[in-house]
Amino acid sequence: MRKRQFEVRVRLNEKEAARLERCVEMSGMTKEGYLRHLINGYVPKATPPADYYKMMMQLYRIGNNINQIAKLAHMTGEVNAARYDIYVKMLEDAIVDITKAVLMPERIDDGDNVNMEG
Repeated sequence: MRKRQFEVRVRLNEKEAARLERCVEMSGMTKEGYLRHLINGYVPKATPPADYYKMMMQLYRIGNNINQIAKLAHMTGEVNAARYDIYVKMLEDAIVDITKAVLMPERIDDGDNVNMEG
């Protein structure tokens, strides 16, 4: 027997259907999955940019290196400040890159846009 046995049909106008399609496409989910989330009180987020997972792996590697420095510092009582500074700088740079990739709007360069700065 199916886990979900009840079927619901919903009629939408053109504007509602287009908005649902956009939301579903942005989330990377199926319509059914998207609507189930909404019914359960959650608004699905848009699929992260393609580079998101690569950037997160970079953060994990940097964090691992910083953890190794901390572990060594606890064992020996000494901190390799130069090595620590390098990884903290890498972490700060990665955070800036991720912020740009995820939060900052992208410039549309289709030839129709004019420079509005001057």
